[in-house]
Amino acid sequence: MHRQREPGQSLAGQETIGHQAVKRPQNRWKIIASVMLAIIMVNACTTIAPMREVRPEPEFISAAVQPQDEVAISTVDGRDLEFEVATKETDAIVSADGERIYFRDIDAISIRSWDEPAHPCGGGLPVGCSVPEVISAVSAYHDRYKDVFHKACVEHDYCYRHGYATYGLDQRYCDNRFYGDMMEECGSAGGGILGLTDVDGLAERAKCRLAADQFYAAVQRYGSKAFRTTGSTRCPFDGAEGPR
Repeated sequence: MHRQREPGQSLAGQETIGHQAVKRPQNRWKIIASVMLAIIMVNACTTIAPMREVRPEPEFISAAVQPQDEVAISTVDGRDLEFEVATKETDAIVSADGERIYFRDIDAISIRSWDEPAHPCGGGLPVGCSVPEVISAVSAYHDRYKDVFHKACVEHDYCYRHGYATYGLDQRYCDNRFYGDMMEECGSAGGGILGLTDVDGLAERAKCRLAADQFYAAVQRYGSKAFRTTGSTRCPFDGAEGPR
């Protein structure tokens, strides 16, 4: 015996209006279709990695380029090439069709990669202001300015390690640049990292400049052991390509 439905009582996928059964919209499939479309669009946007420049020097090319990499190369004789790398030799890249491009003939090169290309610059050594622990322990004053001068110290470290081979810079240039960068951090009236213009601000800037003098004197006196000449590599540092 079948029980009679009351008006408006729903069945699976239906509801009644009066005595007429009306199907409910099947929104579930629309949602699924929308999600699948979104996934396809995201994949389309993320499957192509960007091109990243590689320094066109043999040690940098050798470190960065690997077989199956996609590269774009401009040669010194004006050719523009794009291909997948088949093999890499000690002094050349070989394309899939057998063309050999020697490192010495490369004027510019980029590699398609999500990550920064490998390079011979290392990165295992720490950078920053090297205030001896014994001084930091007894002097919060110097420890504070180690943080204020951090950016200047990082550039100074790179200049010491790579400036000689990369740009022919000597220790004097690196130290003078370091001093100038610290003084910029101390700032002038109305600017700089301290950014104070009242009496207290002027006093704070005076302390900052005194600390800069002391840091500068320290690198002049003890920096020669850390400055690299024969051990320097042709790695860039965040600075000008010559005295400014």
